[in-house]
Amino acid sequence: MKFNSIRNIIKVIIIGIFLLILITFLYRYFAIGGSFTANYDFSHKATYISELEPSGRVWGREHNLSSNEYYQRVLADPVYFTAQVPRSYDSALVTIEYTNPEQSLVELGIEKYGEGNFELKPFEFKALDNLDWNIIEEDGRALYQKENKFETIGDFEKNLPTDGKIGTYHYNLNPKININDYVPSDQVKEIPLGLIGTHEFVFYLSEGEDAYLQFNFRHIDEQGDTSPINLKVKKGGVELVNESFQENAKEMDLVGLGPGMVSVSITASENTKIDHLKTNLQKMVLKNKIYPADSEDVELFTNSVDVNFRPWIASGLQTIQINDQDLVLNKVMKLFNWRDNEEKNIILPEGNLEIIGDGYFALDQDMFFNPDANIEKLKYYSDINSFDYIIVGNYQSPEESKDRITAMSEFNLEGVPGDRKELNFVLSAPGLDQVSEKIIVHNINIQLERPSLWQKIFKK
Repeated sequence: MKFNSIRNIIKVIIIGIFLLILITFLYRYFAIGGSFTANYDFSHKATYISELEPSGRVWGREHNLSSNEYYQRVLADPVYFTAQVPRSYDSALVTIEYTNPEQSLVELGIEKYGEGNFELKPFEFKALDNLDWNIIEEDGRALYQKENKFETIGDFEKNLPTDGKIGTYHYNLNPKININDYVPSDQVKEIPLGLIGTHEFVFYLSEGEDAYLQFNFRHIDEQGDTSPINLKVKKGGVELVNESFQENAKEMDLVGLGPGMVSVSITASENTKIDHLKTNLQKMVLKNKIYPADSEDVELFTNSVDVNFRPWIASGLQTIQINDQDLVLNKVMKLFNWRDNEEKNIILPEGNLEIIGDGYFALDQDMFFNPDANIEKLKYYSDINSFDYIIVGNYQSPEESKDRITAMSEFNLEGVPGDRKELNFVLSAPGLDQVSEKIIVHNINIQLERPSLWQKIFKK
């Protein structure tokens, strides 16, 4: 009898252990509880979260014998890491613990809507953290004023000052622009574009003017990525159009929008070429980025202070001219920088060159205008004290303990390519190669969420 009791107890323990393992497996792998956590402290070979890469911008894992700590040292911007997770999730909260003695600006991004397109979110901005101006905080927004002239952010936005310089960080303002001597036209003209992948167009409408646009697309390689193109139209921060399609042309009549600026964002893979545009618009620019394909003798105009050129393939290697000065691009994938306060005329003998700036670009100088007026986006090199107002969206200063910084950002995973089991992140620290003390990453934690099995059952 006693032997049977012991045997029964052993059976119960074995069954209990089995059930515990099964439940743990179901919760972790199938996420029946709705959560999954991946953590990497660099002390072992990566499992769910990869090491930082590429090797040219980051060192391999290091081990401090005195403190028994493991970490990776980031030397230049940008660096990447990937999370491989067993299921698809809806959101990701990413927390990174790191040391950062000098670098002013650090951001984290996740790849969405095609290869190479990263949604960036603020991580740390030392210049803002150290600013001692008057601050108004409302609904995740913050307004810094050198002189206290506005009592609410709403008052500031309704009466944007024109007599002072305004800085923005992860926040969009909608200044009223009036272009003197502007004459609208009903005549439709065809503009050759030849642009690769994602671009954002901004155009000007006068009182009573309507817009006609027909974008034409084609795949560079028919065997390559043929994922849908997404097109969004916004005016004054209000989304008017949000469509995904696979057709080779998209035609739009935008009627009765009223005067002001309208943005058209096209999100597409780098296998998609925006071939040409038919439009009646007289003023239109591209925001922050332009990526000409295999065109010859491309002429660009920009008001960007800081411009970066990256030849992605060998045919992008060339000597370009910026205001009649030569810049030699002689290495594939390398980022070549040009910075001055002048407006720039850029001539490219060849295409296949991604160009990123902090202003606007135009393929025709007559179509150029500046939608931002006296508003400027903050950059890592910005002189904070040259501004009179700074408005910031969704930025919380990171926690700091001794020499360690803990920063976090949350991402909606809608738009992540594929089945959302592979999440590609970028850690951006522009200008890091110009400071002596580098960023040291100690830990990466990713908390993923989706509806639990019980929520799905009871919802039904």
